[in-house]
Amino acid sequence: MAQETSNAVLRRKTNAAREVWQARAMSPAKAWKLAFARAADELMDLAVAVSKVEEDEPTADEMLEALEEGDLLVLLDGPDGAIGVAALAFPVVAGLVEMMTMGRVLTGTVEPRKPTRTDAAMIAPLLDQTFENLAELLQGQDDGAILPGYRFGVMLENPRMVGLAIEATEFQRFRMQMDVAGARDGRITLALPVRDDADIPDEASALAGAAPGR
Repeated sequence: MAQETSNAVLRRKTNAAREVWQARAMSPAKAWKLAFARAADELMDLAVAVSKVEEDEPTADEMLEALEEGDLLVLLDGPDGAIGVAALAFPVVAGLVEMMTMGRVLTGTVEPRKPTRTDAAMIAPLLDQTFENLAELLQGQDDGAILPGYRFGVMLENPRMVGLAIEATEFQRFRMQMDVAGARDGRITLALPVRDDADIPDEASALAGAAPGR
């Protein structure tokens, strides 16, 4: 009963925030919050709340040094071969997996364990849908050409393997806190390679490239 009440409260907060956000231009921070909330609601009927969104541009080494061994580490396939990185703290992973396997998020302390490829496969649709939502929310804005376009790629075992796989030397990093149904919480990090303006097609060019040949 307590968890149902918590879910209802979180969902009301999400819906109220959604109405406010839709009435004004989206900043990347606000877009991330709503993109995750929508994805969890649509795919899992789950209330999540994202807060404390911090943005910076670390070097590849700085980004790698901040990754935790116990996190679920995922490479993100981006446009034009760009490779991003997602890192989800295990309590967040546990809450999402519990919802998908048992239909509810357990309360109490989560026992730490190493994330598995099964965990990654179950969470992949949430990441994909979040980026699709992000593209919709940021459509027509400068950030709309930079942030969306990524999808789940492959899970990696540790930060060292991530370092061997990435190519960019600078990243645009978003670190945020996620509350899962009021029962689990932890940090999510998404690091996307910084791209030159010349490498990012404008909306007109993208439409022209998508048009069928004559």
